[in-house]
Amino acid sequence: MKRCTSCGQILAQKITTCPACGSHIVDGIKYIDDYKILTIIHEGRSSLVCKAVKGHSENPVSIRLFTEKSGVDD
Repeated sequence: MKRCTSCGQILAQKITTCPACGSHIVDGIKYIDDYKILTIIHEGRSSLVCKAVKGHSENPVSIRLFTEKSGVDD
């Protein structure tokens, strides 16, 4: 998921222009720690699921990131 830097609106990865304020949106995150994101499998209100690989490995893994609305904390 991405967030508009102008108005803070949360957006899907494919969005290039913010529907709320019209600002141009840059690409989202490409890496999570040592994992390179290959594709977004699912975007929901409470979480985001990514297909990723670690380093030069060819074995993909799934990574779930929870949003603020999910209620999950540290």
